[in-house]
Amino acid sequence: MKLNSEQIKTATESLGFGAIDEQHPAQAQLEDALGAHTFFINDNGLFVFSEQANDDGKDAKTARLLVVAAWADEEKKALSPVNPPSPVDVVFDLGEGKITTGS
Repeated sequence: MKLNSEQIKTATESLGFGAIDEQHPAQAQLEDALGAHTFFINDNGLFVFSEQANDDGKDAKTARLLVVAAWADEEKKALSPVNPPSPVDVVFDLGEGKITTGS
């Protein structure tokens, strides 16, 4: 899922991740491989938020952080896919604009 500028700011400030700029040369390759997302990167790898389905059938109000690729080596020059993407204990309440961890 793509995040808006406020959501990106919240995620980067709360988690200490870097967001990959939409204009970065790797963005098109990432979207070809993984779909339209706002991509985040840190010392552990590449992450995206994925909307969580609601039981009531209404629009998702939360998104879970997923790791989609891990660094292939200690130099952090290449990423290896995590298949299937692995959920992380981070949830973004899209309505409230808050991130919680450990849930």
